[in-house]
Amino acid sequence: PPSSLLVPMAPRAATLPTSLHERERHRAMLGRAAGLLLVALLLVAGREARAQAAPSASRSGVALSVEASTMGPSIGVHVQATETVRVRLRGAYLPYTVDENLEGEDVDPENVDPRLRGEAQVGGPEVRLDWHPFDSGFHLSGGLLYNLAEADAVIAPTSSFEFTDTKTFGPERIGELSAEVSYSTLSPYAGLGFGDAIAGRWGVVVELGAYYVGAPTFDFEGEKLIEPTERNQETFEEGFESFRLYPHFALGLSYQF
Repeated sequence: PPSSLLVPMAPRAATLPTSLHERERHRAMLGRAAGLLLVALLLVAGREARAQAAPSASRSGVALSVEASTMGPSIGVHVQATETVRVRLRGAYLPYTVDENLEGEDVDPENVDPRLRGEAQVGGPEVRLDWHPFDSGFHLSGGLLYNLAEADAVIAPTSSFEFTDTKTFGPERIGELSAEVSYSTLSPYAGLGFGDAIAGRWGVVVELGAYYVGAPTFDFEGEKLIEPTERNQETFEEGFESFRLYPHFALGLSYQF
C-alpha cells in the first residue's frame, strides 16, 4: 500500500540533514581550532623575534659583516640608529681580467684570429639604511653607491686577413680597436633582506635588490684599417639602453661586538 512506503522514507529524510549539519559543525569547530592555533603560533613567533631583535645591554649595537655578493666580496659596518633602523657602511669590489683568442663563430670573418685583452671591475663604497618594520630580521633597504664599475678592452688580429686570393693584410696594417665602458658615478639601491646584525652576537644575512646604474657609455677608438669600426659606438649604446639595473644578491655572516 502507498502508506507503507512512506513509513521507512520518513526517518531517512529526517536524518540526512542532521548528518550534514553535524559535519558542517565539526568542520567549523576544526577551522576555529586551527585558526586559534595559528594565531597562538604567530604570537609566540613574534614574541621570540622581538626578544631576539632587542640587543642585550652587554652588546655595543655595532656589528661587522662579510658577504659574498654579485658586487664581489664585501665588508660592512652596522650601527644601530633606533630600535628598527640600522645604518650600514659597506664596500665591495670585484675585478675581472680577460686575455684570450676569439675563434670560430665569435669572429667575422672567420679567417681572422683576433685577440681580446681587457679588464673590468664592479663595486665601490656605499651607505645604506636598513629598516626592520616588524622588529624582526626582515628588513627593507635603501642606499647610495659610489659606482666604480668600468671596463676597457683592446681587440687586435694575430694573423693576416686574406681579402682576396691576391690581396692579404697583415696584423700591423689592420690595426686594433680599443673600447671603454663607463657608468654614472652615483647609483641608488633598493632591496629587501632577512637578518639583523644587531639582533645577536652572530647572524646570517640574505639580501636581494638592484642598483640603478643607468645605461652604459661606450667610447670606441680604432686605428688603421679597423678605424671605421668606431662608427658602431652609437649602435652599442642603443643596444644597451635598457640595461639600467644591476641585480644584487648577497649572503653573509655578521658579528656584533
